Amino acid sequence: MPEPVSTPAPVPVTAPKVKVKPVRIDPPPEEPSKPWFRFSDLLPVTPSLTSMHYDLSAVYASHNFGFAEGGIRATGLRFTERNSGLGKMTVYVVTQLLMSFGEAAAGSGAVQKHVGTEYRPGYRIDYYQRFSAEEVASMRRSREEAGEELLASNMSLDLQLYLPLQGRSTSSGLSVEITPLTVQFTDSGQVGMELAFAYTKITDIVAGDPSRLRAYENLGVPLRFMINWQFVSAVLQWTPNFFGGFGVNPGVMRKNYEKGLEGEGKTLFYNNSPLSLALSLHPLRNVFVRGTGYWTQYAFTTSSLGFQLEAGIRL
Repeated sequence: MPEPVSTPAPVPVTAPKVKVKPVRIDPPPEEPSKPWFRFSDLLPVTPSLTSMHYDLSAVYASHNFGFAEGGIRATGLRFTERNSGLGKMTVYVVTQLLMSFGEAAAGSGAVQKHVGTEYRPGYRIDYYQRFSAEEVASMRRSREEAGEELLASNMSLDLQLYLPLQGRSTSSGLSVEITPLTVQFTDSGQVGMELAFAYTKITDIVAGDPSRLRAYENLGVPLRFMINWQFVSAVLQWTPNFFGGFGVNPGVMRKNYEKGLEGEGKTLFYNNSPLSLALSLHPLRNVFVRGTGYWTQYAFTTSSLGFQLEAGIRL
């Protein structure tokens, strides 16, 4: 028999003792207490043209249009919304309704597409064809895509309400301006231009003839150049008036005015295309004052100069 082989018992291995040096952990330094009020928090920031804010102001204006009846004084309120939702939703609803009406008319056959014309001796024949279901569906997709692009864009709304104030003004009216296009010339967005659509009508009584009214009416496309600094902003704007020949043909404006002189009791219409320069001062973040000068007949006479003064809050 083979002899048993003895296996030596394992020798226990002990780990060397390591001395751990205690580390002192200091508490984090206390932050200095902040003052409850800092004047710098009230100072305005330099806004870009696409910054969002709201302005609400009181208005006093003296508009002179270069005619014999003198100027129109106006008082009221002005609400301006920069790059927010109200103006955007207004345009969205209006455009979507108009496009949907056209889409419905095409789908029902009330509106058909012109497919050709045939000429015969003394007359002609126009041929029309109903829009197919695929074409109507394409119109619907185009309407929805246009709506999505509109909701993703920047848009501003300017609303002015003129009300008579005893001892200050006897005029009343409304001005609505929607700005769908803003172009920034600098990376900071402080300099740029805008294109808008506007309608304004201010009605007043002719002094000395309470039976006759006069009205400034403007349907135009304002074009403005803008510069924003921290405390001051400037806006140079020209508003060509569709009713008055866009300011290019002053004879149209004069003809509209003379029509009101032809008969007793007729309204006198002023359809000027004003050029204006507005300067806004922002001494504090939520407070501003604004002065706007107007030049309405492009002649060096005081009867064609006017102004508008505002003071209000910005949110």
